[in-house]
Amino acid sequence: MARAGHLTRRVSLYAVLAAACGLIVWIATVWRVAGIWAPGGQALPIGEYDTPKLLTVLLIYGPFGALLGALVAMLEPIQDSSFKDALRNEARWLYVGLGLGFVGAVAGGLVGERVLSAIYEQRHATSHMEAIDQGRFLGTVLVGLILGGCLGLIDRLRSASNERFIAGFAGGAVGGLLAAVLFRFVISVESLTVLSLIVLGACTAGAIGSITFLQTRAFLFGMKGNISKYGPRKLVKKLMSDAPNRIGSALLGKQSSSTTFKIVHDLNVMPEHAEILCSQRHRLWTLRRLSADATELFLNGRRLLNDPVPLKDGDVIALGGTHFQFRTKL
Repeated sequence: MARAGHLTRRVSLYAVLAAACGLIVWIATVWRVAGIWAPGGQALPIGEYDTPKLLTVLLIYGPFGALLGALVAMLEPIQDSSFKDALRNEARWLYVGLGLGFVGAVAGGLVGERVLSAIYEQRHATSHMEAIDQGRFLGTVLVGLILGGCLGLIDRLRSASNERFIAGFAGGAVGGLLAAVLFRFVISVESLTVLSLIVLGACTAGAIGSITFLQTRAFLFGMKGNISKYGPRKLVKKLMSDAPNRIGSALLGKQSSSTTFKIVHDLNVMPEHAEILCSQRHRLWTLRRLSADATELFLNGRRLLNDPVPLKDGDVIALGGTHFQFRTKL
């Protein structure tokens, strides 16, 4: 039940933020250049807007994907520390997210539009509207798949986790399929509208968030007495089972680019403090020191001397004045 509750909150968070990205793009671009696609506010027949398709992709899909990329790149760092600290410490990933999100959305948009046109050109074998519906359905799935792959690549570059990469592809495909089903059978979308951006963004990001969460096999929970932001029983970090989870300091001048989880406001946490690693086909989790200077590392109240040390469900890990409980179940 607890796991379902966390999953629901995570999916809702991703979906709401992604829907907001769609709304922002629509407000910032569509209403300003609406005359390009629909002079006088009226949608054009499909055969009469071939020329502006590239503009549609660049001015709508591109910014939309860039915002989603920034969301994926910065959401975990913001949850780990704060908005200000995340921008200061993880700025490079913000740029990576913006770039890969833009590329993925543009590539997906071009492929989707091409598929729509190709199916429409075969309309002699089917009805006019059925060809459009089929093209839009498949095109939406491909947009989600390509965009999701680029969003997954952000996590792959940052964490070396292939599971996160696969989650992006799978989530993008599932989200695109779900949006396509809604467009085909529930929502009538004749042209690019604010509704289509919101639905596509919410479905794609929600699916990526849910798949990433479901494949997570261990978590770190904050505990009482922490000197930083990690409150009791708050889900702080999802641990990767196919890549090292490197923990270090987020303080200015004490940061390491190799750490995947940066502890804020704790002077006793070293730039590279500890590592949690899963091995033996995801069955055994271990904890070890990354630096000889990381003397403030405790497991269940005992200073860590011999490493790596096996972890079991419920173990308490202390790094300086920051305490976490290791859990494999919610």
